Amino acid sequence: MKAWSLRRVSALASFLSFIPLGLSGIVMFFWPGRGGPPGELGGVATTVLGLDRHGWNEIHEVAAMVFLAGAVIHLVLNWRPLKRHLGLRGQAA
Repeated sequence: MKAWSLRRVSALASFLSFIPLGLSGIVMFFWPGRGGPPGELGGVATTVLGLDRHGWNEIHEVAAMVFLAGAVIHLVLNWRPLKRHLGLRGQAA
């Protein structure tokens, strides 16, 4: 794969994986009963959008891995422009 297309794919993967990462993080943060046993809420197993807490946790973990992989690849491929932007270029002697 060419470097320019890998840059685009890594940026897009990071951007698109942030959506389920953020959504699953918000759902788990505000989870009713904080994910305790089903008996904790009167014997009712809680689900949000058809998924229990473990399902949301799996989505969160997979999205986090895709996000981190895309971010690291994007950072590596754009290291020189980033250094130039931050003014970290070595001065020529």
